[in-house]
Amino acid sequence: MDTISEEMTTAYAATSERLTGDRDRSLQLLLDDLIAGRHASLGALGARASRLGVQLPERYCLLVAEPADAGVLDRGSSDISLMASTALLAALGGGGARGTSLATTHGSRAVLLLPAASADAVPEVLRRHAWRGCVISGESLDRVAVAHRLAAGALDTAPPHAHHTDRALTDADAHVLALLAGHPVVSPDQIGRIVLGPLVEGARRHLLEALTAYIDTGSANAAARELHLHPQSVRYRLRRVRDITSRDPQDPWQRLTLDIARTIVLGGRGG
Repeated sequence: MDTISEEMTTAYAATSERLTGDRDRSLQLLLDDLIAGRHASLGALGARASRLGVQLPERYCLLVAEPADAGVLDRGSSDISLMASTALLAALGGGGARGTSLATTHGSRAVLLLPAASADAVPEVLRRHAWRGCVISGESLDRVAVAHRLAAGALDTAPPHAHHTDRALTDADAHVLALLAGHPVVSPDQIGRIVLGPLVEGARRHLLEALTAYIDTGSANAAARELHLHPQSVRYRLRRVRDITSRDPQDPWQRLTLDIARTIVLGGRGG
C-alpha cells in the first residue's frame, strides 16, 4: 500500500507540474498573440482569458525591456530567456491591482503586460536589474500590438541620452520617436497632447508660454525678459511644467520632446 500510495503521489505531482507548465505556456502564447494582433475583438480576448481562468487588467501597461549592456547576454546569445522575463514580472508584482500579469520574450527583449499601477515601479526595477525599457500605458487592450510596436520602436531608435536610470521611456517618448521616424500611429495633434497633457488647456496657457519662451531663448533669465516676468516666476512655471508633464525642460532629450509637442500645438492654433 505504501508503494502504491507513493506512486500515486508521484504521478499526481508530475501531472500537476505538467498542467502548471501547460498553463504558463498558454499564458505566454496569449501575450504572444496579443502583441502580434491575433485577436479580432475584445470579446474573443475575454473568452480566451476566461478559458484560461484569468482576468486581464482593465487598465494595463506594456513594458518592453532589454539589458542596458547587450554584452550581458549569456554565451553571446541574442535572445533573452523567459526566466529573465518572469524575474522582472515577479519583481514588479501587480501593484495591488486586479488582473493577471503576462510575460514573454521577443529576441533580446522581455515583454510584460501588467496592471497600469505597476508602471510607477518600473524605473526602479529596471535600475536594479541594469535594464532599460519603454512602458506604454495609453493604449486599450485591443491595441496591445500597437503598444508593442511603439515600445519596441522607441528602444530601436532612442538616442543614448534619452535613457536614464531613474526613468523609463514612456508613451510620450515613443510617440515622438515614431513621428521622427516617419511612422506615427496617431495624428501630430494627438502626439502634442500626449506629451503636454493639461498644458494644452486654456487655464494653463501661461505655463505653455513660459515653456515656449524658455525653449526659444535658452534660459530662464532670457525667458523672463521676453515675458516681462521675474526670473523666479519663470522658474516656478517651469517646475510646474515638469510636475504636470513628467518632463524636465533642462534635460536635452526631454526638452526636445517638449519642443516638438509645443510646436505642433501652437502651430495648430496659428502660433
